[in-house]
Amino acid sequence: MPAITGTAGGRNGTAPRDSRADFYRTLLTGGVDFAALNRHVRSCETPVNVSMVVNNACNLHCRHCYLQVPALADRALSDADWERIFISALRSDITMLSLNGKEVFLGDKGPALLARLAALRRKLSPTKRFGVITNGTLIAPHRELIENADLTFFDISVDGLPQDHDVIRGPGAFDQVRPNLEWAARTLDSRFFVSLTAQKQNLPRFNEAVLHLNHLGVQNVGMSFFHPAVYNDASLTLSENDYVALFNRLHVLSSAKLEHPLTVFVEVDTLCPEALVAFLRSDWFSLNRIEMDRSRVPWIDYAFPNGFRMQFKFFPIPWAGYHSVRITPEGSVLAVDDIFNTRLYPLRTLATAREHSCDFSAMMRAAQQSPRTHQLLTNYYDHLLPRIIEAVKTETLIPALH
Repeated sequence: MPAITGTAGGRNGTAPRDSRADFYRTLLTGGVDFAALNRHVRSCETPVNVSMVVNNACNLHCRHCYLQVPALADRALSDADWERIFISALRSDITMLSLNGKEVFLGDKGPALLARLAALRRKLSPTKRFGVITNGTLIAPHRELIENADLTFFDISVDGLPQDHDVIRGPGAFDQVRPNLEWAARTLDSRFFVSLTAQKQNLPRFNEAVLHLNHLGVQNVGMSFFHPAVYNDASLTLSENDYVALFNRLHVLSSAKLEHPLTVFVEVDTLCPEALVAFLRSDWFSLNRIEMDRSRVPWIDYAFPNGFRMQFKFFPIPWAGYHSVRITPEGSVLAVDDIFNTRLYPLRTLATAREHSCDFSAMMRAAQQSPRTHQLLTNYYDHLLPRIIEAVKTETLIPALH
């Protein structure tokens, strides 16, 4: 299960130069106080990214999945409820929305909601970014729907080489998804992304997995990191040395022989502090290379002569209900920072759809006024930001990369 909104379609262009990149440079070097951080976060009246989880069922039983919810806190939203959310979200200032679930294409509800959202987007806001995240095993009957939805991005989750994927997702899982991977690579071209969750099982063969996917036609691979929980497999947890090794090994891809152009991007953010700190201490990080995309996300980007592009989706502050949020199947709004411990969902809900008649803007206003947002920012400022600043002080640059 990928974090947040899967790949979100990768980097959303390049924003005109503004003060945001300078804000991050100042933050990382210790020059931002809490009041300035709070102002920066709260300058976004509407979240940029919204992920909508439309069901709580899956045909696989992945060892790393954090989305284990024995029972919803309330009854599931109806199709009519979701339609009201879709309409009000499309009329808002959000940049991107995605449909995901435990598995969107299990049963009839997810495909029906995808068709309805695609139709509403064409009518109300055709330029808004829009994607779907799936395990890819059930999409064959829905290929025409996927092709006609005019998606910005389509994500299939893959956990490495076939043997590693099957260890995580079950025997034969890769054989189930392979024909759909190849179809998506042919049909959707650069709009197709593979989402890979780095974990103890697949990390030693990460580069080999990326090259295997490239052989199948995949041009875009996004990577996030495993989050241990009391109900998933803690043996998959990465160590501090694992994160360091990963960032070192990525250099190999810059000279690998590719069959197609290849972009790999890695999510490095406060959701996984260990990976964020390891990245800041790696030779991939440079304050001078921070650029903003049009979704107000900082990126660090490298291009190599062999057709390989290495990108880091680099977000060193909490998402905090202002930049990215999740709506659960029963209509609870969560800060993305709070999605990994499902047992705490009832305590950390920022707002609910039913309290606000499924009006997206009203839900977001209520979410941003929640005390939980202030708590997330305070905890970050007091505990994680000092670690981040200390890591940046160790920054070293390799002339060949910079």
